[in-house]
Amino acid sequence: NKFNPLRFANTRKHIASFFPFGLGPRICVDQNLALVEAKIVLAVIIRQYSFVLSPSYVHAPMQAMTLQPQYGAQIIFSRIQR
Repeated sequence: NKFNPLRFANTRKHIASFFPFGLGPRICVDQNLALVEAKIVLAVIIRQYSFVLSPSYVHAPMQAMTLQPQYGAQIIFSRIQR
């Protein structure tokens, strides 16, 4: 029950020794709220832009945890004039 910042000084071998945002029962309480807020902010920002894939984009999917473009997705953003 005492604050001891040196408790993280020693290396630990367990994968969950310091993983504050979601391994096991002690997940971040507001993790879902933070994700919803991030989606709302992104939606508000992206409404002001139009976007298309760059002509130099090469489709090369790569499977990691999810399916992602191997070389990234080159996107051309242009602001919508209102």
